[in-house]
Amino acid sequence: MIVAMLVTIAAIPLTAAAATHVIELPKVIVFGEEGQQVDLGTYPTPEDLIGQSCTVTSLGNNNHSVHVGNNLVVASVNSVTLVGVEDARNKTTVAAGLLTLGEQITFTLVLGPDPVYSAELRIELDCQPAETTTTTTQPEETTTTVPEETTTTQPEVSDTTVTTTTQPEETTTTTQPEPQATTTTTGPEVQAETTTTVGETDDTLPFTGVESDHLALMAFLAVAAGSGLVLLTRKSSEALGSDS
Repeated sequence: MIVAMLVTIAAIPLTAAAATHVIELPKVIVFGEEGQQVDLGTYPTPEDLIGQSCTVTSLGNNNHSVHVGNNLVVASVNSVTLVGVEDARNKTTVAAGLLTLGEQITFTLVLGPDPVYSAELRIELDCQPAETTTTTTQPEETTTTVPEETTTTQPEVSDTTVTTTTQPEETTTTTQPEPQATTTTTGPEVQAETTTTVGETDDTLPFTGVESDHLALMAFLAVAAGSGLVLLTRKSSEALGSDS
């Protein structure tokens, strides 16, 4: 088992106390035209207020001098407008929206339909510092489980008996035919010529000789042939004697 420590980042906003910064704009008298812009001054921003967002409020001190439609534009990182700062005696005017402070703050008067301005103003900046974030780390315990090893068992291999069956060989026996006797007679002489052909065979047959009937026939043919030869000789001699 493995235990890992993770870090959790927690953001905790911290809010500082609100601060109020006051700027006094001295009394001036301005004569001009409607819509004319008059610079009433630029003031440095306290270092501890730079970056803060502030509500802008003006407190007028104009006695019986009333000039309707005079507006005051307050600018720094952005700008807001105090509308009608002389619309009534000693009027308190709050600008819409928040002013974010940079290093300087500038005030610009925009004259209304009655192009006269005659007042002094107290400007109050009620500032709320920007939220700061403090980071804290908290250990978080994480458990990691290591998977168990798995063992795989192979099945046992059993012995296999193989039986081989041998088929008996086939034996073929070929019997050669017995040779036949051939007798040839030529001319008046009869000769018994016997030719015996023995085929090739693995076994040798025993010789049995000439049968008795065949032997008698052959003797008879030999005597007949001899008698014929004698008669032919005698006839030839008689023919020769008659011719002489």
